[in-house]
Amino acid sequence: VAIAFAVPASGLFALLSGLYGNLSNFPIYIRWMQWTSWFRYGFEALLVNQWSHVDDSKWSDKYRDIILSKYSFNADNFTFDIIGLSSIVVFFYVAGYVSLFLRIRFSR
Repeated sequence: VAIAFAVPASGLFALLSGLYGNLSNFPIYIRWMQWTSWFRYGFEALLVNQWSHVDDSKWSDKYRDIILSKYSFNADNFTFDIIGLSSIVVFFYVAGYVSLFLRIRFSR
């Protein structure tokens, strides 16, 4: 049953990550779902990390901000992305623990 839900959810989360399109172009009734996607937090953190430390004398933060704006991302959200990813991990650990606890509890 979990696999039946996981495949469509993963597809939706990947779509809402910003990799396939600008997040500001999505309809407003779908746009809120980007905040539940671990792909979005990871992809934004990856882009900010990738384009923030370029070893080139002609490179500046202005170019980084231009690249990030194509995806509707902001360089200041790096810490927020790490906290978002961490909170999703903690949520899944707690949900797994509670599920295992309830399964053991009701099997007796």
